[in-house]
Amino acid sequence: LVDLTRVGVHAYAEDPSTEIICLAYALDDDPVRVIDREFDRFLLDVDCELWAHNAQFERTILSRYETFRCREWRCTQAMSLAMGLPGSLKGAAAALGLDMQKDDVGHRLMLQMSKPRSVNPTVWWDDPEKMSNLKKYCAQDVRVTRELAKRLRPLSRSEQRMFNIDLLINERGVELDTQAVFWAKDLALKETEKLNQEMADVTDGHVSSCSTNKALSEWTGLPSVAKGAVSEALSRAYLPPKVREALELRQEAAKSSVAKLAQMASRVPRARGLFQYHGAATGRWAGRAIQPHNMPRPDSSRGLKPSDVDGLLTRRPSRDAIELTWGQPLSVISDCLRGFFVAKKGTVFVGADFSQIEARVLAWIAGEDRVLKLYRDGGDAYRDTASQIFRIPVENVNDDQRFIGKVAVLSLGYGGGVNAFVSMGHNYGLVLTEDEARPIVQGYRKTHPRIVGLWNEMEDAAVDAVRHSGCVRHPGPAKKGVRFVVNGSFLWMQLPSGRCICYPNPRVEGKTVSYNKTLGKAWFRTETWGGCLTENLVQAVARDLLADAIVRLEEANIPVVLHVHDEVVAEVIPEAVDRVLPIVKELPSWAAGLPIDAKVWTGPRYRK
Repeated sequence: LVDLTRVGVHAYAEDPSTEIICLAYALDDDPVRVIDREFDRFLLDVDCELWAHNAQFERTILSRYETFRCREWRCTQAMSLAMGLPGSLKGAAAALGLDMQKDDVGHRLMLQMSKPRSVNPTVWWDDPEKMSNLKKYCAQDVRVTRELAKRLRPLSRSEQRMFNIDLLINERGVELDTQAVFWAKDLALKETEKLNQEMADVTDGHVSSCSTNKALSEWTGLPSVAKGAVSEALSRAYLPPKVREALELRQEAAKSSVAKLAQMASRVPRARGLFQYHGAATGRWAGRAIQPHNMPRPDSSRGLKPSDVDGLLTRRPSRDAIELTWGQPLSVISDCLRGFFVAKKGTVFVGADFSQIEARVLAWIAGEDRVLKLYRDGGDAYRDTASQIFRIPVENVNDDQRFIGKVAVLSLGYGGGVNAFVSMGHNYGLVLTEDEARPIVQGYRKTHPRIVGLWNEMEDAAVDAVRHSGCVRHPGPAKKGVRFVVNGSFLWMQLPSGRCICYPNPRVEGKTVSYNKTLGKAWFRTETWGGCLTENLVQAVARDLLADAIVRLEEANIPVVLHVHDEVVAEVIPEAVDRVLPIVKELPSWAAGLPIDAKVWTGPRYRK
């Protein structure tokens, strides 16, 4: 009697109260069969390639049976996501316009029958009519999945290998410091209650809690109290003292600590199912459950070193001791979130992070030779960019100028203008006016002419490919094997690795390309242009480098437990620590000439 959405499929499958009440399957194009009694016999007979939509779920549920065997899983959800289509069975079938669609009424029935009608005593919804309709729903899902499989492009051999490794990594999971998780969760909840009371006091009862958005917006007079709006308001030279205090309370209470700790507490002692294969259109993974991809960057002003985090989570001091030593408890816990992931006994974490990988890939694809030489010579790209922007020798660049160079590298490589630079700078604590930002943007573009040229080349190639269906188009002089072609209802961008990313239902709109895009459960029309296409290309190449590294580590029997953005974390015995970095830095044949580098760290807890 556990909540699947709260604990995840692995804990759900292992719970004694979870059972299969019906199972539908089909062999090739044979009629669908539904069984509800002879599971063991069915599972004994299965020794073949199995197809499913969201194979992670089916695999995890069926793996609880010791008799279950499967040669390999094929997943229509993974195939849908790889083609830029919605990840749900219903959404993918609708996007492709299949004649056969998911049974919405049956879906609601399934949700009802998956929960008890009453508890103590436990009574289930199992009358004959409902069971009959549930079996029909189950059979329809198999039919829709089969039709979907016929319309989707199979994963390439290398991507199928990566998908199966992804299943293993999600099943393997990563250990959590159970005692620290529950201690911190309790502390965070008490601190939230304290902040809510302070909010009620400072607003004279007009705002009952820090999360009451509408009331706080009305009381402060701000149109929005979202994170960015609160930060912008607090940066103003003058605010009424009580308004500033209320916004500071809101900012502190909005830390991700409480939600992430609740997710951790529901998944101890080992968090599994943290990654969604091809969760982004570029092929990058998306975080699930605890969301390791969006853990906040620790505040450097607090000076919490990895050894401090380890000591704090091991000793678990009082709230007042934390505030006296480090500052506001919720902020401190937020800085420590990565540290709740721990290596199992007898092992350590080894984390390898590709250094400035997007900037390196961008320069490599564009042929920006000066930047490539800088990387090959071990130079500092941020300091070099600042030198070019401010027209001063590299050795004369100070820390503030280097920081501006860093923000420029991160924000201007994909066609971002003055507003993009100002916005990105604000995210990094760099406050500039548009007049101050404009010469910096102009300076970057002047000193990176081939990157600027790549934006136009990418846009021209994509537009031309859509206008001439079936004709292959390259950006400029065939940059690194990148090419565009329209095949069927899709615009395909082939990457240097040979993998493709996909833009469904493309049309030329003026000088740009529009296409259908998936965002969460939404399926909508959007436009792209040269800078966006360049960003997609660079991020997809960076993803392929990470995926190749993950495969090599797994094939070398070095188990991966986490991978976040451009970092991979393995859990190894101390004697194997030195094996990780050379494997990660190995350059695939398709990336010849790309000057990659990576930094490595080792420790008992995950860290930034």
